[in-house]
Amino acid sequence: LGPLRDTTSRLSAPPMAQEETAEGDDMGAWDALTPILFDRIVDHSSEEFTFSLEVPARAGEGRSSADSRGLVVSLDRESRRRPALPEALGEGDGNDTADDLTERHSQTGAVVWDGAVVIAGMLARAAAEVESQRTAPRNARSSSDLAVFGRLDPRGKRVVELGCGCASLPGLTCAVLGAQAVVLTDLDVVLGSDTLRTNLENNLVGCEADAVETVIHEWGSCKHGNIGTSQSLPKQMREADLTIAADVVYDMALVSPFLDSLSLVLQAGSEGSIAMVSYDSSVGRHKAYSSFKNELAGRFRRVELLGDDWRNSHWDSDSVVVYIIAEP
Repeated sequence: LGPLRDTTSRLSAPPMAQEETAEGDDMGAWDALTPILFDRIVDHSSEEFTFSLEVPARAGEGRSSADSRGLVVSLDRESRRRPALPEALGEGDGNDTADDLTERHSQTGAVVWDGAVVIAGMLARAAAEVESQRTAPRNARSSSDLAVFGRLDPRGKRVVELGCGCASLPGLTCAVLGAQAVVLTDLDVVLGSDTLRTNLENNLVGCEADAVETVIHEWGSCKHGNIGTSQSLPKQMREADLTIAADVVYDMALVSPFLDSLSLVLQAGSEGSIAMVSYDSSVGRHKAYSSFKNELAGRFRRVELLGDDWRNSHWDSDSVVVYIIAEP
């Protein structure tokens, strides 16, 4: 990872046929999230999405070649169109009105967005590149390239996913590739959903399932006033080697709380701990993207964009932005 870079030109907002919508969770707001100028990886009219990957052999498995796997994740299409928390139904403390509600009050995370697929693809590619170097060093890339892939390879690592959603495709990918531990975090309404439970049960077997744990965590909840310490995190979220967060930049009100949590997880992480964070710029939440970029520069010493050299060409999208973040 290099020093902080000027990413302004790379991250300029794409033209949109529709202005950024007001925050909310009605049908119109969700329809406005459907990009019309970009090819989509995930078809949200479908009931499920299949992500294919090659899984390198693990020690003691009795195989020498990679195994082809398909992760089939269910999409909770109905949940994303209805409020999930009492405040969104007008059953809260009476201080919120429909006009005041943001996506903090709605059930996000009900489907897979393209940013999650891109991160999952990059994780799979990193494992493949590192394994290729181990088994056929003559085909090695440069040492600097391999160092980056090595840090993104989830095998044998402790991984924390912030905002895993009901599909948790990046987290599933880490578990299948051979992560030592995968801690999935989100709101209780997400972690308790039938969709997430089904996706875990249908895609993970044996040691893969044993490696996964869910922990309720609301972004920013471990910060009291302006004070936050890594010891305030649940113990399962500490000592992470790799933190992943896909499609987490969509609501201005959640940018600072998300970065609060990310900063604490990195502070509590292992030496050299890094995070990989994505968002899909075609969704059109440009105010949130701008706020996110501005805060990144002031809160982390190492921030870098990951371009085509690190992506998986089978699972990529020009509209998805991926950051590597370290050293809060």
